[in-house]
Amino acid sequence: MKCSHAMLLIEKNARETLSNQEKSLVEKHLEECIDCRTYRQLLEKMLNALHDLKEWQ
Repeated sequence: MKCSHAMLLIEKNARETLSNQEKSLVEKHLEECIDCRTYRQLLEKMLNALHDLKEWQ
């Protein structure tokens, strides 16, 4: 899987549930790709910060 496709699935997973096949493909890619693991971590931190901001208001 190319990083561009993995990143799309990572973003999709932030909005909705991935199929079992998509989850498996992403997890396999993440095992081998530090860049996409970092991307997922940054996206999760950003989404958590936005969620915290909404609760604060």
